[in-house]
Amino acid sequence: MAATLEHDGFNFKLAPVVDLSVNANNFIAKKGRTFSAHPHKAAKHAAAFIDAHWQRNILTSLKYFPSHGRSRADSHKGLADVTNTWSRIELEP
Repeated sequence: MAATLEHDGFNFKLAPVVDLSVNANNFIAKKGRTFSAHPHKAAKHAAAFIDAHWQRNILTSLKYFPSHGRSRADSHKGLADVTNTWSRIELEP
């Protein structure tokens, strides 16, 4: 992915998703866009993703963090409120 972006002249990628797959029915988890339900695994994979992009001079931006992985709604279609459902573990990545 980083090589393709570099080749095509891009220098910024809105990724990686660093939210946790804590709700299997969440649209992000269903699409396989999260790395893990475990914070240390998610952080490790995100770091590798970021490093690969930085090696090609492509900046990255963390997405859906924190707590979107627990949401029941799709934030692309409206408000995804996690005020009453988030957990401290989701802050770890």
